[in-house]
Formats: sequence, structure tokens, C-alpha cells
Amino acid sequence: MCASFKKINKEKYYYGVNLGILNYVTSGNKILDVGCGAGLMGKEIKNKKNYVYGIDNSKVQLKIASKMLDAVKHVDIRNDDLNLPNDFDIMVFVDILEHLEDPLSCLKKFKKYLKKDGKIIVSIPNIACYNSRINLLLGKFNYANYGVLDNTHLRFFTKKTAKQLIGGAGYKIIKLDTTPYFAFQIFNFYKKLFLTEKGDNSLIYEVFESKTYQFYRHYIFPIENLIVKLWPGLLAYQFIIVGEKET
Repeated sequence: MCASFKKINKEKYYYGVNLGILNYVTSGNKILDVGCGAGLMGKEIKNKKNYVYGIDNSKVQLKIASKMLDAVKHVDIRNDDLNLPNDFDIMVFVDILEHLEDPLSCLKKFKKYLKKDGKIIVSIPNIACYNSRINLLLGKFNYANYGVLDNTHLRFFTKKTAKQLIGGAGYKIIKLDTTPYFAFQIFNFYKKLFLTEKGDNSLIYEVFESKTYQFYRHYIFPIENLIVKLWPGLLAYQFIIVGEKET
């Protein structure tokens, strides 16, 4: 579930908690948060009694994340030599693969940092979501500041091609789930009311700790996702894929 955006030092960055991914994060693991940003998602993962190692290519964001995660490192994941520990139980790619020119190569090179029985959990937007299809019927393919057609997305996926990506990178898919995009569209507007251009992250944390968001998280999201499962190829905003490292 992607969050809205704001600019910090001329960087466009995303702040959100992906509830779909959190559903599959178990406790007692060493977890790599790829593209951790300011650590909002990593904090939620750590709260589930995990050790969280965050990497990102933004020093500004990592400075914030370092106060919440167990370890952070400045890394450009497009580079071949990442020089990371090789004993992670789980790696999470939260709303990151669609921003890469070559997500397949990225997933392949991260394999060596997973344990033998390690897993990846990824979220991938669904370009075939109902709102995209309606816009195409109307002759529209307009980029936006967030969502499936976010203007920083370089790659687009359907259910079939998302599965091909994970399988092609050498991971056995053991679970495919979804996230919805009904009430969350309204919540995006709510979040924007809290965002500033001043570089102060405190407000966005207030959003995700607010009673409004907690109500959405615990009561609305599960109901929405049950509806999405009736026709995931059409109704899913994102696909959540859990993959197991193949030897």
C-alpha cells in the first residue's frame, strides 16, 4: 500500500506501511528492508520482534531511519557489489521493483544474501487494476504523483508478469496475495493534509499512528481485501508475493 509523497531536499520519497507485506512477516527473523526510506515500514517490521537492517540510496532518509532500525547502510541497489551480510532470513521489497530499470537482475543479485531457506516478500502494483482499465477505455494513460501510474514508475506488471518476474529471478512462489484500493484512495487525501515541504517527518508518523488510520488498518482493510480476492486480476491494487530461495 503506497503512501503519498513529499519532497525532502528535492527528493521525491514515499512514506507508507504496506499492510499486505506485514501480514507475511513473522517474528524472530533477521530482515533486510530494501529501499527502507525513513524507516516507517521497517519500524513496523521491528515491532514484530525482528532485527531490521535497512538500505537506501538516500542519506537524508537513512539518517532518520537509523533512529528506528537496528542497522542501516547507504547503498545504491543498481550497483553489482552491495557488500551486505549473507544471513538474512527475509528480504522485503516494499514498492521498489517498479522503480527499477531491471528489477529481474536486482532480485537475482540479492539471492546470495539470503539464507538457504530464506524468503523474499515483495509488493508489485497491478497495471490491470479496474481504475487503470477504465482510464484506458477513455483513452487516458496519465501519470500521477502516487498510485499505479506514479510518475517515477519505470516498469508495469499484471498478475501474470509479476509471477514471471519472481520465478524468473530464481524464487519459488509460495504465496500470492493482494492489497485493495477502495477506501485507501480517500485515505491518500487524508495523508496529504499532513504533508509539508519543510522536511519534517514528524507529521507523517502522526498520520500512521492516528485513530483514523488504525481504524482503517484493523477494520476496513481486511474487508476490502476479501472483496479483492473475488477477482484479483481486476480489483487488486497490488500483488503481494512471497518467494522462497531456490538452490
